[in-house]
Parts: sequence; C-alpha cells; structure tokens
Amino acid sequence: MYDQDEQYREDYAEGVALERDRFAAVLGGPHYMGRQAAAHRMLYETDMSAEAINSVLAVTPLVASSSNPIDVRGIYSQRHTQSISGGVSTIVTAPKAAEVPNAADVYAERRKATRAN
Repeated sequence: MYDQDEQYREDYAEGVALERDRFAAVLGGPHYMGRQAAAHRMLYETDMSAEAINSVLAVTPLVASSSNPIDVRGIYSQRHTQSISGGVSTIVTAPKAAEVPNAADVYAERRKATRAN
C-alpha cells in the first residue's frame, strides 16, 4: 500500500507542477494582456498546452480598455464582466471546484495511455 500512496503523491506533485507551469507560461506570456478573458477560458476549460493557448492568443484581437478589467487575484471567488468594443460584454466565471479536474489524475491517466500504446 505504501508504494501506491507514494506513487500517487509523486503523480500528484508532478501534475501540480505541470499545471502551474502551464498557467505561468500563459499568464506571463507576451500575448496575455488585453486577452485575459480568452486566456482564462482556455486555461480553465480546456487541456490545451501553453504553447497552443499562446498561439491562439497571438492572433486574438485585443480587448478595448475597460473601466472594469478582470481582477486575476479574485478569479476563484468573483464573477467579472469586461466590456469589449461594440458594447458587447464577456463574462468570465471561475469554475467550481467540482468542475476542475484533478491534475494529478489527468497526468496519471495520460501516462497510462501512452504506456499502453
């Protein structure tokens, strides 16, 4: 049982580190500012790589400056609206805890799938 627990902890730590790296690569990327809503949606709702997200952001139009910008510090607990050109609004809602997949489980499943092939 100890081996399984230890393996789980290692897989979990690896998954957390990989997901943090993914977020850091997007949030610190050159195309993030002015495209926060699109970046957050791709980060939270897809399993796209940071490279793929940054590629999409590079060709995504900038959002017009707003008096109510998205506050990344409150993304987990608040609902934000950001105005864009043409009077349309984009609402960004942070996912509920039940909707966020466990990164360690995702990466463990990916490893199993690649080993099986």
